[in-house]
Amino acid sequence: MLIGLDTIDWGALQDAYGSAADVPDRLRALLSDDEAVRSEAMGELFGRVWHQGTIYSVSAHVIPFLVELIDAPEVKDKPLIIALLASIAGGRGYYEVHEVIVQKLAKRLVDLSPKRREEMSAVKAVREVASPHIPNLLPHLTHPEAEVRISVAQALPFYPEHGALSRGALEQARRSESDPDALTVFDEALVALSRTA
Repeated sequence: MLIGLDTIDWGALQDAYGSAADVPDRLRALLSDDEAVRSEAMGELFGRVWHQGTIYSVSAHVIPFLVELIDAPEVKDKPLIIALLASIAGGRGYYEVHEVIVQKLAKRLVDLSPKRREEMSAVKAVREVASPHIPNLLPHLTHPEAEVRISVAQALPFYPEHGALSRGALEQARRSESDPDALTVFDEALVALSRTA
């Protein structure tokens, strides 16, 4: 499992804090029998490859390994792994999210276009790698944990190519949804998907 990890030059990729060289060790740690080790690794992955809604050049490379972990019967902590995969799939560029704050802190107009182009490449890579896996995320709209349901629903509007399938799954899941936060996200996702129909 995770055999292909060593074929990627992780050190040449960026996460939220710089070099992504330690990402493969974090992914391997998700296979540990020690709950504390898995928990620490998951926290690091949530903070680095997806950070408060933003994604980086490393993020697309993580997706196939998360899918492999989700599909493996022996892997623990599946809800968190599913939530991380969905969160990455629905992630956005750092400057897309924070440009206003960055400009305010700079106290003068800064040309962010080179950084925006770079992050657009990372976001495009995530969309391309994640897209084939979106249909497999749809059953998790009825997952027992609300965090998982919300993460999946938030990602769906970024994949209009699966719009009809996603809308049908969201509408069906909404009928049995009781969590108010999840209902709000479901409705927002349905509205966003209707705009791309």
